Amino acid sequence: MLQATLEHEEGKILRAQLEFNQMKAEMERKLAEKDEEMEQAKRNQQRVVDSLQTSLESETRSRNEALRVKKKMEGDLNEMEVQLNMANRQATEAHRMLKVLQGTLKVGLREGALSQGQA
Repeated sequence: MLQATLEHEEGKILRAQLEFNQMKAEMERKLAEKDEEMEQAKRNQQRVVDSLQTSLESETRSRNEALRVKKKMEGDLNEMEVQLNMANRQATEAHRMLKVLQGTLKVGLREGALSQGQA
């Protein structure tokens, strides 16, 4: 009878060890799955970070290029304003000279008409 009880208890221990080993294997499998999921999430997040970094670098380059072009255009605009001012001064001077020449021509025509009238 003691032998049967001992064998029965040993059987229970073996079943408990088998269940324990099965549960342990199942837990290890689930942990491995979770580890893989975490690694995949980490890789995905790294791809997102890399993509954002690339976008940021591209935006920074574009912004710097836009600032360079803006400065060049401002310089060109300043140069054109200087040229416009110079052209306006020259036009004003030419207009003044034209008025003087027109006045001189009128005086000369009057004097010519007067001298022909006396002759």
